Amino acid sequence: MSEISIRAEEIFHVGFWPVTNSVILSALTVIILAFFGIMLWRKMSLVPGKLQSIVELLLEEILKVMDSVLGSRHLSLKYLPIVGTIFLFVLTANWL
Repeated sequence: MSEISIRAEEIFHVGFWPVTNSVILSALTVIILAFFGIMLWRKMSLVPGKLQSIVELLLEEILKVMDSVLGSRHLSLKYLPIVGTIFLFVLTANWL
């Protein structure tokens, strides 16, 4: 029977620092999110296309949920960047 370990598996070392499979997956996740973020940012316009409309719809739905939790739109807009970033990072990492 194989052994199951929670500890991250060391792949190689850079100097004294071990590079684990978790570090590699996290870096890949950041690269993917940055790529799609730049692609979406370049295609933004005042008259939204299909993709921009979908992104705006998703952001509005996330804001509605945050409004119900936080109680005000001001707080929702204040915390949306960090909550959205964590949500997208975890979602993308789990899809990989």
